[in-house]
Amino acid sequence: MSATSKKGADLAANPVAALTFYWPQLVRQVRVRGAVVPDPPAVASADFLARSAGARALVLLRKQSESFSDDDDLDRALAGPRAQLDADPALVPDDWVSYAVVPNRVEFWQGDPERRHQRLLYTRSETGWSKSLLWP
Repeated sequence: MSATSKKGADLAANPVAALTFYWPQLVRQVRVRGAVVPDPPAVASADFLARSAGARALVLLRKQSESFSDDDDLDRALAGPRAQLDADPALVPDDWVSYAVVPNRVEFWQGDPERRHQRLLYTRSETGWSKSLLWP
């Protein structure tokens, strides 16, 4: 994401995140919480270049979450970024950042129809990880 975007500014001000992965068929969930750190520049560049040409053009437009009138406005605005990418397919914006979450808490949850969910919490400390059971 662009370091100058709303999300980039939010992460700069408060570099923490929670990620939740839910598998409804298995009634299982994993929740990861921790600090957010920028990836090395090579990883961020690879992340950007792995995106579709349309997604990269939208990033170069630098208008995410702004209002616009109609699709014609969008198409006209994207002409410039598309031309940039055609001229330089390896272009990566200087402010492009990808992030990683360094976990300090990981919870594994197994649902139960009687609400006797099994919850295991792993918490990182300076000496390693500790495990505890959480009430459903």
